[in-house]
Amino acid sequence: IDSLSISLYTNDIIELNQQMYDKYLEKTIDTLKNISKASLEYKLTIPVSAFNINDTYELLKLIAYNDLNPKTIRLYIITPVGRAKENRNLCTENMDVTKLLNNLPKETMKLNISIEHTDTDENDCDKINKFSDCQILKYKKNYINQYADPHMDVNGDLYLCGLLLRKKEYCIGNILSDSKDNIFGNIDKLVEKIE
Repeated sequence: IDSLSISLYTNDIIELNQQMYDKYLEKTIDTLKNISKASLEYKLTIPVSAFNINDTYELLKLIAYNDLNPKTIRLYIITPVGRAKENRNLCTENMDVTKLLNNLPKETMKLNISIEHTDTDENDCDKINKFSDCQILKYKKNYINQYADPHMDVNGDLYLCGLLLRKKEYCIGNILSDSKDNIFGNIDKLVEKIE
């Protein structure tokens, strides 16, 4: 493994009781410490909803306090695509991104933070083809370079895009049981099927 991309969630998105959420955070931070010690390059993605800006700031402070060293922290502004189509109240289309950045806690200033969002009009989101803005069709040529960013489920199943996560017909293999050759072969088959 050359690099990892890891999602870190606030509790308004994963909706655990406080004790379970604290356990999730503790385990995730411990894992990130181990990855940092191993000098493995990784980036963190934190989805930002309409309701979790302050909680996002707390996560960023936690990352800084624990001296974690992600290559970058990507704040992903939730837009009404994928599962968020059914949860539009979470979406942050009209969020003032500069305000979000200007209010970052001073403890987080040493972190490399980027903001990502999809420009999607809420009224048009039902017309979105889930593959139109997805990198999946570019994987035919690019899946062995730095642009490939496959998603792994907790059981080791691999998907080329977060929009496809847990849709078994789009699984390209399992990191625990499939060979690299099988996984790459499944990518070719999947791209062919989508095209």
